[in-house]
Amino acid sequence: MAKQDGKATGNPTAYSYVRWSTREQTRGDSKRRQSEWAKRVCKDKGYTLDDTVYADQGVSAFKGANSDTGDLRRFLSAVDHGQIAAGSVLLVERFDRLTRQDEMEALELVMGIARRGIVIDTAEGTLTKSSGMPEIISAIIHLSRGHSESQAKSDRQSANWQHKRDMAAAEGRPMTRMIPAWLRVEKGRFVVDEKAASAVGHIFKLASSGMGKNGIVKRLNRDGTPPIGKAAIWHYGYVCKILTNRAVLGEYQPASGKGKNRKPVGKPMPDYFPRIIDDKTWYAAQATAESRHKAQGRTDGMLHNLFRGLLVDATDGGTMMLNRDKVGKRNIFNSNAKLGIAPFVSFRYEPIEEAVLMFVSEIKPADLLQTADGAVDAVAELEGRLGEINARLEKIARAMMDDGNIATLATAAKRLEAQRDELQAALQTARRQITTPATAALDDAHDLLKALANMPPDKRNEARQMLATKLRMLFEKIHIHIQRKSTCQSRAYLQVHYRSGAVRQAVIDYARGHQPAIVVSPIRRVPDPDITSAKVRAALDRAAEQYGLDTILMPA
Repeated sequence: MAKQDGKATGNPTAYSYVRWSTREQTRGDSKRRQSEWAKRVCKDKGYTLDDTVYADQGVSAFKGANSDTGDLRRFLSAVDHGQIAAGSVLLVERFDRLTRQDEMEALELVMGIARRGIVIDTAEGTLTKSSGMPEIISAIIHLSRGHSESQAKSDRQSANWQHKRDMAAAEGRPMTRMIPAWLRVEKGRFVVDEKAASAVGHIFKLASSGMGKNGIVKRLNRDGTPPIGKAAIWHYGYVCKILTNRAVLGEYQPASGKGKNRKPVGKPMPDYFPRIIDDKTWYAAQATAESRHKAQGRTDGMLHNLFRGLLVDATDGGTMMLNRDKVGKRNIFNSNAKLGIAPFVSFRYEPIEEAVLMFVSEIKPADLLQTADGAVDAVAELEGRLGEINARLEKIARAMMDDGNIATLATAAKRLEAQRDELQAALQTARRQITTPATAALDDAHDLLKALANMPPDKRNEARQMLATKLRMLFEKIHIHIQRKSTCQSRAYLQVHYRSGAVRQAVIDYARGHQPAIVVSPIRRVPDPDITSAKVRAALDRAAEQYGLDTILMPA
């Protein structure tokens, strides 16, 4: 249709809209049939069919996806922006091709199209801005029938899935053909592929040891570990997927959609798959990954700074960075100095590493067990509270079956379910604290320190990467204050805070051309592990007095 001053002239222009909701219809005749119908209507009524294609392929209209984000939304936007003139015709085979939402929402959609001045022409009737009650009632009848059919289909699918869930819980029957690569289905039951499961276990063991995902991929491919899945070699993305897939714990999360649009549906189902990884191994891998994540930053392929992400300036909390001076020596300095908001004062890196690793080699496992009993008690308490809430939810469910006050009971159930979700998250955190104790990280760190002493240079970087991960599991923060005494002499005060609440400190005197003097304190505990400048300043004075050093001053 030609357009002059916003008004349509000549024969009406028609726009065909086709939709189908399933892949089977895509492979079938649905599109051709709808398109041919639109051409016949144009020929019979003298419409001019526009070449623009509006088609929602495999899109359901039951929840309005086509009118929210699909091609129907694109058509409406074109009308709203004046690209399609009022008086144009929207050709659609049936009203339920536009929507299968409930009657009120469906009527609002089609009347909204008509109010825009668009004629809706279907095989079931025509609806325009000036349509009378008979035409509107006819449209409502057709829309209602479409919604009822979709609702019934949805109810059947829900009942079918519920039956599958019940059978899965009762008899271990698979709900879907989509299963992890370490499983197969035989005679309606899950069977573990032992070789694939062994590879998954090896991946978790490497991750728990502190190795990063890229390192794991290289190790698997270098050692010739047979890949699982469809790929011929191991890939980074697949290793990431395995390490975050709770299916290894036996959990199944129902979902709908594909690719990026895939979303969880309902609650996870525990003990659906055979478990191949225990809780301790799972949480150890997650804790290690979290520790590695906290040490973000660029490297040149070698790990020069074991404490990246841990070492901070006690004066202002700025992150300590590592650089090399003109002669290639490694030094640390406050990153805020690069922004001009802190003085540039550097200190040699090597004595700092020596002091901290001295702490690690001397510390005993008992020094790190301050919170273990508390974590066990927390798990017991959370499990008890979770059991109480589940019992109350079961009681509400029985009351609903006995024709109780549905609205009141539903509100109470919703509130309890929210509390249950919070408790489950807290319980997961508490269990992780028990199953990944700092003592395990300490044992690993001790082993790595011993191995590093006699390790060939080409193996040292991988071991240092793993050691850095273990240190982040041991330490909360390492606070440092640097005092420049002269152009050739400087002093650093370290205060190392373990995750258990233990604290250790050291004073390091360094003079160019001389061996650094390192004095360390015994491990101690403080009621409040948080550090402020005032606390550090007081601790510096105590350390200076204790070790017979000059008073260490610190900016206010």
